[in-house]
Amino acid sequence: MVLLYDLGRIPWLDSQVLYHTFPRIDREGLIICQPDSNYVSIGFHQDLLQEVDVNYCRQNDIPVFRREVGGGTVYLDENQVFFQLVLHKDNPLVPLNRTRFYKKFLQPMIDSLNRLGIKGLFRPHCDVIVNNRKISGNGAGEIEAYYVLVGNLLLDFDFETMVRILKVPDEKFRRLLLEQMQLNMTTINGELKAKADPALVKEVLIQSFSRVLGPLSSGVLDSACINKANYLKPMYTSWEWLTEPGKQLPYREVKIREGVYARAGQVILQGVPVNMSLILNNKTIEHLELNGTDNLQETREMLVHLLVGKKVSQAGLKMELKKLITETKLNLQKKELEDLLLLIALRHQ
Repeated sequence: MVLLYDLGRIPWLDSQVLYHTFPRIDREGLIICQPDSNYVSIGFHQDLLQEVDVNYCRQNDIPVFRREVGGGTVYLDENQVFFQLVLHKDNPLVPLNRTRFYKKFLQPMIDSLNRLGIKGLFRPHCDVIVNNRKISGNGAGEIEAYYVLVGNLLLDFDFETMVRILKVPDEKFRRLLLEQMQLNMTTINGELKAKADPALVKEVLIQSFSRVLGPLSSGVLDSACINKANYLKPMYTSWEWLTEPGKQLPYREVKIREGVYARAGQVILQGVPVNMSLILNNKTIEHLELNGTDNLQETREMLVHLLVGKKVSQAGLKMELKKLITETKLNLQKKELEDLLLLIALRHQ
C-alpha cells in the first residue's frame, strides 16, 4: 500500500529533500506539499552555471537546488502545489513503458483540473496542458531501486522572476523568453479567473491519486526519515553538488513547454559574428532574429525570409540554404553553413 504524506506548507529544502530520502530508507509514498518560500530547482543533467544567473539569485536570497530527477530549470514558490510519487521498481502499479508510466501517473493531475472546471490534457512525454498551454511541470528519475515522479499544479506563476533567474546571452533574449512563457503557460487562477483555494486543489489531487494508487492511508515522517533527510541536506546544498558538470550545449536553450524551445547562439556569416535567436515550435522555426552589423542586413533578411516556417531538418535546411547561396550572392563558407545548421537544426535536449 502506498502511503500519503499530506505535509501542507513546509520549508523549501524539505520540499525537495524528502522525495530523495524515501528511496534511501526503502520507502514508497505520495507526498503532497507546498514550499513556504521561493527557490530555483535545476534538473539532474543540467549545468548550473550555464542555466542560472547565480549572482542574481544570491543578491535576491533565492536558494538553488539540484535534483536527482530530470527536467529543466524551474522557479518554485508557495503558489504551486507539489506532488512527489516514489514507487519501487517492482511495484505492480508501475508500467514498464515510459510513456504509459507518465500517462498513468499524470492522469490524477488531469482529473483534478477537470474537477476544478478546467479541461486538462496529457501531452507526451510529461506535460499537462490546458488550451495548448502548460499548467504543470513534471520530471522523473531513478533513485536507488525506486522510480520518482515529481510535478506541480500552478495556482499562480511569477513569470518575471522566472525569466530573471535564468542565465541568458542578452536582455533581448530574456524578453523573448518572457513573451513565450506568457503565451505557452497558464495557471489555475488564470483559467478560473479567480483565486483558487489551495486546500481544495490538494483535496481533489489526493482523491484523484487514490483512484490510480488505491486507498491512501496517512503516513508519518518518523525519526528514520527525518534523520536521513537531515543527513542528506548538506550534500544537496553543497557547491560541489550544485556545480557538478552537466550537459553542455553549443547554444543557450530553454524549454518553454513540450515542443516549444527558445534558442540563442552566435554564428559567423561572411566572416562577421551574428547573434541568432529563434523559437522552435513542433520542430518548426516559428520565429527567427539575426542581429549583426548593418552591412549584413540584406543577408540576414534573406535568411530570415527563407528559414521562418521551415521544419527543422538538417538535410532539408541544407538543401534550402545551398539553393539560396546558388541563386544569390550570399557568400557563405562551408564552415559557416555547417555552424548555422548546427545552431538551427541540432536536435534539442
